[in-house]
Amino acid sequence: MGNRSIQLFRLTFIICDFVIINVCLLCFHLVFSISGIELSFVADNNDYLMYNVAWVAAAVFCDLYAYHTNAVVKLIYKNTLKTFLLFSAIVAAYVVHSYGMDEAVQVLFAYFVTLAVLLTLVRIFNAYVLDFVIKKTRLTQRIAIVGHSNNAVQLADYFKEQNRLYSVEKMFDLEEPGKLSVGKDGRIINPIENCIEFARKNDIREIYFASPYRHSDELTSLLETAEKNCVRVKFVDKHALKGVRPGRKENVRLHYMDHFQVESLRAEPLDRYRNRIVKRMFDVVFSLLVIVLVLSWLLPLVALLIKLESKGPVFFTQLRSGRNNRPFMCFKFRSMFLNKYSDDMQATRGDARVTRVGSFLRRTSLDEFPQFFNVLKGDMSIVGPRPHMLKHTEKYSAIISEYMVRQFLKPGITGWAQVRGYRGETKDTLLMEKRVTHDIWYMENWKLLLDFKIVLYTVVNILKGDDSVF
Repeated sequence: MGNRSIQLFRLTFIICDFVIINVCLLCFHLVFSISGIELSFVADNNDYLMYNVAWVAAAVFCDLYAYHTNAVVKLIYKNTLKTFLLFSAIVAAYVVHSYGMDEAVQVLFAYFVTLAVLLTLVRIFNAYVLDFVIKKTRLTQRIAIVGHSNNAVQLADYFKEQNRLYSVEKMFDLEEPGKLSVGKDGRIINPIENCIEFARKNDIREIYFASPYRHSDELTSLLETAEKNCVRVKFVDKHALKGVRPGRKENVRLHYMDHFQVESLRAEPLDRYRNRIVKRMFDVVFSLLVIVLVLSWLLPLVALLIKLESKGPVFFTQLRSGRNNRPFMCFKFRSMFLNKYSDDMQATRGDARVTRVGSFLRRTSLDEFPQFFNVLKGDMSIVGPRPHMLKHTEKYSAIISEYMVRQFLKPGITGWAQVRGYRGETKDTLLMEKRVTHDIWYMENWKLLLDFKIVLYTVVNILKGDDSVF
């Protein structure tokens, strides 16, 4: 959550900075042209290009748009000042070299002053807006840290510097189970056995191991418990992974936060901000097209058929398990007569609850079309693990070890498991395990091209017909 906020913050800065640089040049040029004064330092398009290149070079050299800069307010202003001074020196040298000392120095000075004022105002405004958005939408990432080594203390201090984006809720001790202690910095260190339960109750989605844990069986158990509660465990200490069983290290992903090397036990392409943006854009565009081009005429037609055959609402709404196991209201066209078992029982072959219209809707998957409104709302995605009833989530999470890993993603209207043949009624646990395996594979191998592929397979399967749906 914090990563996404910083990336959005950084993107806004980049866009605003280049708009300011070019608009200022253009305005000065127009004002002085109207006054009959020709500014040689913006004589043609090559000059505009030079100023943009100069700003990019200065920004890269001074780390203006680096992740760690945009995460700390004081670094933003410090690096902006360094970038501005270097940019001014480059531009001044270019003007003197290209047009000589006769250039209107006062005009160039006025441009630099105007640019400095606007850059400062934009940063103040963006910081205010970001703080407001984080506060109102609760974007601050709540985290916990395991260990109290020097590395753990440095990590806690790093998160403290970024208190707009991260909040360290607790630190947990590895060495003295069952005991509270006080660290050198005055922080209270809690017993490790309380870690996951605390995370579950306090909406903590990430735990950072900043010290090695030597007991592999206990660590494996802790990781499994974390995943069952939709909590990601990440390792910051280079020796922290030693206690992890080899079979769990196959998909380790490495990335950096400032100078900290962070390792995750699962590859999650959609944990990256830009991938989430791409997937969300695809979801919004695709769902809007379906709603406008298909549902605009299909909805009233289906509604009429449902009403003619049976009493009750057109839409069937039900709480389903969403991302991070948060329930959401899922929409479908009603395909059954009203009954009291809809929240407990899956439809089975020959189910007397299914209406004739409902049977057709289910065979053609038209009953799922209202879920495009769920996609537009942000509760679902076009492609992802299918959302299950709350009782099924409770049941299968207790007997399938990696079942809750699929809940790291938004649920989808269609998914990799569905196009590979695992859809419809789940008669036994083995079928559900196959679904879970395919859902996790999708999570660890996501690409936009894969989403297109799954959508295409889904359309083909609908046209061919599917005997597993009734």
